[in-house]
Amino acid sequence: MDIKGENWALTAGWREQYANNRVLKFDPTAADGLSVKFNPLEEIRLDGAYEIGDLQNIAMMIVDTEGKGLRDYWEKSSFSFISGLILHTIHKANKEHQPYLNLTDVYELLNKDEIRDLLEEMLSSKHHFVSLVGREMLNKAAEELSGVVGSSSSYLNLYVDPIICNNTSKSEFKINDLMNAEQPVSLYLVLKPNDKNRIMPLIRLIMNLLLRRLLEELEFENGKSVKNYKHRMLLMLDEFTSLGRLGIFQESLAFMGGYGIKAYIIIQDITQLYEAYGKDESILSNCHIRIAYAPNKVETAELLSKMSGTTTVVKSYTTTSGNRVSVMLGQVTESLQEISRPLLTPDECMRLPGAKKDINGQVIEGGDMLIFIAGQAPIYGKQILFFKDQVFLDRSKVTVSQFTSPTFKDEDEVKLA
Repeated sequence: MDIKGENWALTAGWREQYANNRVLKFDPTAADGLSVKFNPLEEIRLDGAYEIGDLQNIAMMIVDTEGKGLRDYWEKSSFSFISGLILHTIHKANKEHQPYLNLTDVYELLNKDEIRDLLEEMLSSKHHFVSLVGREMLNKAAEELSGVVGSSSSYLNLYVDPIICNNTSKSEFKINDLMNAEQPVSLYLVLKPNDKNRIMPLIRLIMNLLLRRLLEELEFENGKSVKNYKHRMLLMLDEFTSLGRLGIFQESLAFMGGYGIKAYIIIQDITQLYEAYGKDESILSNCHIRIAYAPNKVETAELLSKMSGTTTVVKSYTTTSGNRVSVMLGQVTESLQEISRPLLTPDECMRLPGAKKDINGQVIEGGDMLIFIAGQAPIYGKQILFFKDQVFLDRSKVTVSQFTSPTFKDEDEVKLA
């Protein structure tokens, strides 16, 4: 996940030219034609055992935009209606040999005048699921049905934007390609700060699809798991908590390594994680390595202090005896005592030296950092600045070749190693 497109600008060129990666930039709000296209509906595996599951996962992410679940009647009804409508329109388009439908097409269908004609059409569908949804909607009173249609439409109004419509009109890559294409693939999900909140439901949808598809199957041989992918994956998630609550991520973080996937998540403060996942979140405990800089909030500083543990210090005590007005003291006794104290107090954590800047505000020296590796003593380190390292600096200057639409084999043709 690439906020502002900085990672794409600084790393994609080297990964393409020297790491033999196919680099893809998906920027839903890009109007320059340099973004790859991705249609989430093309990830539905039709006419098979996974059809309904794939469909409902997509519909859930469309309606549940913040990861808080379906909280009321209107959300639950919209989820049901959108699920049935998507499946009906896709099967209808396939039957009539029309192009694959996208979410803009679904929005337009929802806003046609004769919604009851559409529901009658769904009711008469040969697909049992579609027919059931059609009956469910037709059984509602006119005002109730109007409310469900209005709610459903509101969840899809993002795709009215012609730029987003164009960038989600078809798929130029599949989720499966990210780990099973012939070439390794680097996918950059670019979010412009001014559009971040608006397009976050789409990014959440893509992340959910990615995790559910790539964590689906695990193969075993001779009593142990064997890899069923061609390339390992690193999920580099900057501003992770801006995704809201991704339940599938928290649930799978502990075991995704067995599927060849690792996660590198970046947050501003531990309170952001608590806000999205609650105080009982399990994400922090499932991170093998944790790195921290000087926090701004006492709550985070207290956590870092506890994570650092305690140390033993020796304190000297001196006592004297005798007449206070005498020239010579009677006796001087010195004793040593070992006492325990935090290795770093919360106050010391908050006073960790930060990055140094020159008079122009340019960073000239990295700040101090704390590194916690599971099962090892904490490490007090120094931040590495890529532009102060000649190797990294040279890599950041390599540019991406001229954009061409990527071509991948169809998912069904991919032979797993």
